[in-house]
Amino acid sequence: MDLALQDTTVPSDSDHGATAEASMELQAEGDVMEQIATALDQLNQDRSNYNTYIQLITLLRQVDMPEELEQVRVDLHENFPLYEQMYLDWINDIKQRDLSQEKKDEMLRRVYDWAADDYLSIPIWESFANYVVENYQRVGDVIKEETRRDLLKAVAATNNHVAESQRIWTIYADFIEDDLMKKVYLERLKVLHMDCADTFSRYSTWVTEHDNANYEETMLEANKIYAKTKAAVADREFYEQALKDSGYALDRFYTYIEFEKSCKKMSNVGTVRNLYERAITIYCMDVNLWEDYIHYMMQAARIPTIVTPIAARAVRNCPWSGSLWSHYARFLESGDAPKEDVYAVIDKALADRTLVASLEDLIAVLTTKCDYARRRVDWQNPDTDSLADLQMAFEEALIHIGQHFPDGDPYYRVEKYYATVMSKRFGDYDKGKELWQGIVQRHGKSAQAWLEFIQFERSLGHVAECQQLFRRAMSKNVDYPQQLMAEWTTFEHEYGTLESLESTMVRVYQKNKSLAVYQQRVEERKESVKLIKHKQQKGAHRSRLKENKKARRAEEQAAAAPAAAAASSETEDHTMTEASNADSTRSNKRKRPDDDMDVDEQTTTDQPHVADDDATFKKPSRPIKKAKMQQTRDLAKEDDQDQQHQGNEGDHDEPARSSISHRGRGARGRGRPRNTGRGRPRLGTGTSTRSSASSSETPETRPQTNDDFRALLLGKKK
Repeated sequence: MDLALQDTTVPSDSDHGATAEASMELQAEGDVMEQIATALDQLNQDRSNYNTYIQLITLLRQVDMPEELEQVRVDLHENFPLYEQMYLDWINDIKQRDLSQEKKDEMLRRVYDWAADDYLSIPIWESFANYVVENYQRVGDVIKEETRRDLLKAVAATNNHVAESQRIWTIYADFIEDDLMKKVYLERLKVLHMDCADTFSRYSTWVTEHDNANYEETMLEANKIYAKTKAAVADREFYEQALKDSGYALDRFYTYIEFEKSCKKMSNVGTVRNLYERAITIYCMDVNLWEDYIHYMMQAARIPTIVTPIAARAVRNCPWSGSLWSHYARFLESGDAPKEDVYAVIDKALADRTLVASLEDLIAVLTTKCDYARRRVDWQNPDTDSLADLQMAFEEALIHIGQHFPDGDPYYRVEKYYATVMSKRFGDYDKGKELWQGIVQRHGKSAQAWLEFIQFERSLGHVAECQQLFRRAMSKNVDYPQQLMAEWTTFEHEYGTLESLESTMVRVYQKNKSLAVYQQRVEERKESVKLIKHKQQKGAHRSRLKENKKARRAEEQAAAAPAAAAASSETEDHTMTEASNADSTRSNKRKRPDDDMDVDEQTTTDQPHVADDDATFKKPSRPIKKAKMQQTRDLAKEDDQDQQHQGNEGDHDEPARSSISHRGRGARGRGRPRNTGRGRPRLGTGTSTRSSASSSETPETRPQTNDDFRALLLGKKK
């Protein structure tokens, strides 16, 4: 290797940063490519996934893959309508591609046409008008007539847009030659648009510049037209402002549409239709809005070339609606479309999974197919193919219903239709009866099904079969037996014999009796259930009251627990303090002064000095507490014995008082120590007045229990 050719330059920090950034970009691009591959696989499996299309378009716009992006957009358009911004992005991407002008024009015109078919969009039409003008400026007068036609197309598509049609018309007006401007302005003033004042002002300026000599005469003619348009605009200003203020709410559109239908000033099918188009641009997936639009057009202007495209757009936006598919198929039929085209539309509807998931939508499409097949039959001179197509349509309808709804149609609409056609049109009574037998077998409890079967037989003049069906139906537990009995009685009055009428009357009478008994039992059962339910409710109410009471009691106890604990602690401490004081007092009485001195000296000499910080009161432990309380009781007992001994020497009544005092204290149990200097004094050491009162007691009034003691004490206080 030639070392002189080697690059020995040390990479700088900026080079490292650029390399890292490039590496990150490559990694991000690799992740995007992987996501693109995943999305493509999903679309290959399911072409009806709209969200996958949107995700794939977003990913493809991040990488340089314009051809793949174009193809995905085309596939999306074939399956779904595109919104306004999606079309605008598509148009801008085509303009920026490195293609020949001829190829760009081809692609752009195709996208513009698709966008016009999907929704009414002023921005897209404005983009189209600017595009054709720019194309004319680039090419020259060679395409002048083509450009004028394109601009007229844009003006015609947006002319009835009361609020924003001026944006398209001004582009057209700037393109037109001066010799045609007078006619263009006068025609514009006749159109209902909110900017009519601007149009009148522009016309005045143009007349001043090009025909000033006839200004007054020309403007007087224009003012008559302008005044009429201005008055009509004034009637719409409120509704246009209401739309803006509500954020273009759907109910405001409905209000505006109903006003436009009833308005007499410059209102027509075009203005009403334009309001529907404006609403659909925003609420494209509202089935009711499409239904309202289509029914209005059916009433006001049922022209196949107009209503068929509307229905086609409706099913593109709401493919799950069987009613919209039915409109589309009927409009194709009214436009003399080939049989293959009509059947193709119906088959496409039946292939939609969201549609076949709804019984009502499925029945609507199947009935439309049967209707179309029936109308194609020339009943005056029927051919084999058309009859076979009709019978095949009914059979396929029954297969579809059984496949998607095993329980069938609860209203047996297709079966009933099929039975009528087979018996009345084909003359095949056995097939019709077979179909009805299958209906009542599946819906045996439906009185309506039996009555319709009977009506089918009655329309064919089969009286005996009708009577037999009535008897069969009466033996079933049908949902509305009274209706069945009333119809049977009426039928017997009209067609029955005397015997059959009386037999029917007996059957109806017995059935009514059994129904009355059954109804009575049902009412009794209802009352019993009601009573049981009432008792259960009362029991549940009592249980709730008890639970609430327990909860309140628990809350009260929880709230009072701290205060009770504090009071108990305070009382216990106070009792211990008083007992200690009494013990100290009695001990001091029995000690000599010399012993006190000796004890003090001994205490002072033997005990070590205790600091003030450590001389705090400590609650005695439980054994010490019990010992002190026992010592207090022993001293009190000795004191009572001393007092009793002294009383025997001085006064014979004193033992009685001592006995009362002892029993009273014993009855109280643990309480305040006797003779502690507070509270009630002891009975044995009372005043002379109490002694005299005590001496007057007799054995009969001497208290024997704690309650007697309280009664005696309270009586003395009084």
